[in-house]
Amino acid sequence: MQHTSGLQVGGGNRIGYIDAMRGFSMILVVFGHVLLTMGFPTDSTVLGSILLTFRMPLFFFVSGFFSFRVMEKWTVGLSKTILKRKIQAQVICTLVFYSLFQLCHSESPLQFLDNGFSWFWFTIVLFQMFVIYLILAISERIVRKPVIVTPGLIILSIVFFIIFVKSAGSDNKIWGVLSWYYLVEYFQFFTFGILARKYYSGFERLLESDKFRTTAIISYIGLLLAVYGFDKALAGYNSALYNIFSMVLVRYAGLFTVFVLFYNNRTYFAGDEKPCRWLRFVGRRTLDIYMLHVFVLPNLLFLNQLLSDRGMLLMQLTIGLTGAVLNIAVCLFISTILRSSPTLSKWLFGEKGQSSLKQSVLVP
Repeated sequence: MQHTSGLQVGGGNRIGYIDAMRGFSMILVVFGHVLLTMGFPTDSTVLGSILLTFRMPLFFFVSGFFSFRVMEKWTVGLSKTILKRKIQAQVICTLVFYSLFQLCHSESPLQFLDNGFSWFWFTIVLFQMFVIYLILAISERIVRKPVIVTPGLIILSIVFFIIFVKSAGSDNKIWGVLSWYYLVEYFQFFTFGILARKYYSGFERLLESDKFRTTAIISYIGLLLAVYGFDKALAGYNSALYNIFSMVLVRYAGLFTVFVLFYNNRTYFAGDEKPCRWLRFVGRRTLDIYMLHVFVLPNLLFLNQLLSDRGMLLMQLTIGLTGAVLNIAVCLFISTILRSSPTLSKWLFGEKGQSSLKQSVLVP
């Protein structure tokens, strides 16, 4: 059994600093979408480009990290229970909220059959990743030898990334409907999360190493300069090298840097301070926020005339972050109402009814 001293910081079955980190990632997702409503595509600003390097990789990493329990405590009954909950929370939930969103915009709920799930692609991709992992985990249990999961995940990650590079811009219909572009792009980070949890003792030793922390932070800064600095000269010099830097190296460096930040301050993020409790609560409600936030995104296109895509980073950060926090607050309020019904909570979010917002956030 792997050493897990850092895993019980939050108490109970939750991992405090990882819940906080997941909440932080969710805030960045909403922040990126607020920038879109301001007329700034995520990669059109320096700020958005930097956040893009680790935002979704971190989300998939944490999802893989928590998915490891299927392998650790695998039984037929547990797999059926988890798979059922995943279908409820990631498939049925997506179909419901996607359909509502389409109807709110006078569009057909069946439009996903032509154009995919638009804003709601993440849960569909995450479900497919989980099914792949579940198949590998069950296969390894059947042969009773640890020779399938780790090699299988690594091989698939490599193959998927090659497909991602070779198939960019594919107009294959099934590719779009099932969001396979994102599946092959981010599967490596889901894999990384599973392996980090599986070999947590070694992963934790890295996080405890001052040399590693220093290397991760310096590497991330250097890679950001290589990818986005010098007027992107590297992109014109060698496109293959630029792709490795921008699609792989800078993402892992960013992921490690953020993880080091939260791990190094894990006691604080698992503490009783109100901002930390709120951040952890956001982390426990990422599915709710992800599904609801697009319904309350404001139209801020008028700000595009006031803020340039380059420069004015402080203004972009202030307005975008304020909009994200207000959006999330509204989502949490709606989520609390929906979760007051165990039936809605089960079929919309794959969970039992939850305690009140006040109990979850404000009460120690």
